[in-house]
Amino acid sequence: MRWVMAFFCAAMWCSISPIFAQTAADPTLHRRDPASQPDKPAAAIPKTRAGLSTLPPDASGEYLLDESGSVVQITLDAGKITGYVTRMGDERSDKDTPLTFFFDQCTVQGHQLSFTTRKVHGIWYSFAGNIVRGEPKITRDEDGYYRLNGSWTTHNDARNSQSKEQVSLKSTPRQP
Repeated sequence: MRWVMAFFCAAMWCSISPIFAQTAADPTLHRRDPASQPDKPAAAIPKTRAGLSTLPPDASGEYLLDESGSVVQITLDAGKITGYVTRMGDERSDKDTPLTFFFDQCTVQGHQLSFTTRKVHGIWYSFAGNIVRGEPKITRDEDGYYRLNGSWTTHNDARNSQSKEQVSLKSTPRQP
């Protein structure tokens, strides 16, 4: 009986000793590769190029694309940019239906940022420009405290066209 108990104790020690060996090391956090996340397919993870951002953190938020309620939502977090464009469909198949175009490729470097959205019904958008402070007399609780200035391009596969324009989109009111 004694040898059974000795065998049992030895087996238990062998099975738990690696646990003690792992906890004895200095614990550290490890960065996870987004492509290796099992709960998200690689295509669902936006492609970003990290740069040193000098954009103000509170510049995150909505920017008015037009008077009909279309917006660009930008989220700045630790030098990375994510977001989406929401607008009403204007084609026959999606007339008056809200469409969301998530950012697919994004870059931020200093005050410069750019993004390209994913395609929805053969349409996608790209932007290259910056975020600047609006007029000094405007407060955070008014439209235009920040402005998204740059080149806005609308791509349309069905018409095999693209239209480019210079924009200055006003931010929506920011909460303090």
